[in-house]
Amino acid sequence: MNKTKIVKCKNCENEFKTYINRPKQFCSKICYDDYRHKEIKCKSCNKIFIVGKKSKRIYCSNQCAADDLKELRAMKIKETFNKKYGVNSPAQLQSVKDKIIEHRNNGAYDNMIEKGKETRLLKYGDKNYNNLDKNKTTKLERYGDENYNNRKKWLDTLKSRYGKGIHPNTEAKLMKSLEENKIGFKSDKFKEYLKDNNVLNVSQILSVKEAILKKRRIADFNNLYKKPNKFLRTIPLFNVNDYISQDKNELYKFQCLKCKKIFEDHIHQNHIPSCPDCYNIKYGTSMVEDEIASFIKEILPNYKILTNVRDILDGKELDIYIPNKNIAIEINGLYWHSELSGKKSKTYHLEKTNICHNLGIDLIHIFDVEWALKKEIVMSRLKAILGVNINIDRVYARNCEIKEISPTEKNKFLINFHLQGEDKSKYKLGLFHKNKLVSVMTFGRPRIALGNKKDKSNSYELSRFVSDSNVAVVGGASKLLSYFIKNYNPTKIISYADRRWSKGNLYEKLGFKKVSDGTPNYWYTAPKRYGAPLKHRFNFRKNVLKSKLSVFDENLTEWQNMQLNGYDRVWDCGSLKYEMILK
Repeated sequence: MNKTKIVKCKNCENEFKTYINRPKQFCSKICYDDYRHKEIKCKSCNKIFIVGKKSKRIYCSNQCAADDLKELRAMKIKETFNKKYGVNSPAQLQSVKDKIIEHRNNGAYDNMIEKGKETRLLKYGDKNYNNLDKNKTTKLERYGDENYNNRKKWLDTLKSRYGKGIHPNTEAKLMKSLEENKIGFKSDKFKEYLKDNNVLNVSQILSVKEAILKKRRIADFNNLYKKPNKFLRTIPLFNVNDYISQDKNELYKFQCLKCKKIFEDHIHQNHIPSCPDCYNIKYGTSMVEDEIASFIKEILPNYKILTNVRDILDGKELDIYIPNKNIAIEINGLYWHSELSGKKSKTYHLEKTNICHNLGIDLIHIFDVEWALKKEIVMSRLKAILGVNINIDRVYARNCEIKEISPTEKNKFLINFHLQGEDKSKYKLGLFHKNKLVSVMTFGRPRIALGNKKDKSNSYELSRFVSDSNVAVVGGASKLLSYFIKNYNPTKIISYADRRWSKGNLYEKLGFKKVSDGTPNYWYTAPKRYGAPLKHRFNFRKNVLKSKLSVFDENLTEWQNMQLNGYDRVWDCGSLKYEMILK
């Protein structure tokens, strides 16, 4: 029989069981991959790709390496030629130029086109012969693509000569056709015109880009006011030519058809202006907000559920409000509630929470990524806060048994039922009812990431407590905490309540005392990865950034380096710190 031992994972430092005769260093393949690999940026195309930590690769593919070395060879050839002859290419040599002029004066180039047609007629029987098949074969052999066309080099040449990716004569003809409405932006003729003139993107031409935006603005305007529209409630007090911006922050004057009042609004993205006095405006809602509102209406069918409420916080919006319970819910999309993209300050969410608290309203903040990745856990927490017990078994702690559980069992339970997921804890206590795990409480040394200092006293942090979402465990937290105090004799226990979700009522019932309100914490959002989990700031301390980021500057701060790599950050409401001093 193979014997086992408990070892620490080399990557995440979680404890796990492994065979003595075949020991493992990693608890999972994810940890193995994370430890053995790293992300680097391709020297040629700047694409991020994954390699082994000891790898010296600097290119993501052979093509990128070939492109980079090709430019290097061309540059060295120019340097060598310049060193020998003082020019970059043979065509720039005066002797070559003189020879070309001599041939031209002797009539060597006269009737060249006609001579070419005669030669093709003799060889192939067609004066306009073009061996397309051979052309494609050659391109396939040289470049790996039978339709290869080095448009990039062509555009670079145009940009170096004229400052834009189009010849001035071509641009003039294009603008004339657009002004005379001979071609439309979405027409096949326009696309063919661009293709014939090797224009890859219309946005390369500033004047054409402005013309396109102007046409779109006029189309938006005409869609609302030139066609029959049963939703139309206003008349514009400006001319279509004055409609210069599609930005929703750019406001224009409108007059209500009902009360004749003049007000300001926008018509960006087919928004229909409505008089704020005559019509109950339905402000835009996100898909996540709609789903959460529908869920709450389903579990509280007899309660009044209000959405997009603006008359309580002096103009600030409450996404969902339940008057009879004095509970409001704010759905925070990471993009619009982050520091850079959403322009939300460090204290924005905390200030909103405090305003609601002063009005006797408990405000809950939910990040949209939590709903996307941990919907079942969020629904369970909302049910508990709203006092809804649907299909939940009720058990009493006095009928349960406490056991110390393994890291694997603990992490699996926390991932299934706790919003913050697994943790790194020293003591892992499980509450069992009829051999079924119904609650977990974990303890560890106070975290340095939260400002705690290392000490030799017997102090601990209550890191996690959660119960099975399908079971209501009465007295479970109290029993687990008492067991820990009795068996491990701590001198002090601290814990933190997330202000986005909790007011700390459970800690006060357990005998903890609040010692501070705490300040908002920030979390990083991964660049260009919608729906990715939030990343804790402790993982991006400046002393470890160099090994984690593709671009790093020692002279910049942590936040500045993170911005250079495309990261944004979002602030929460801080945490309430609780403490229990024991003799």
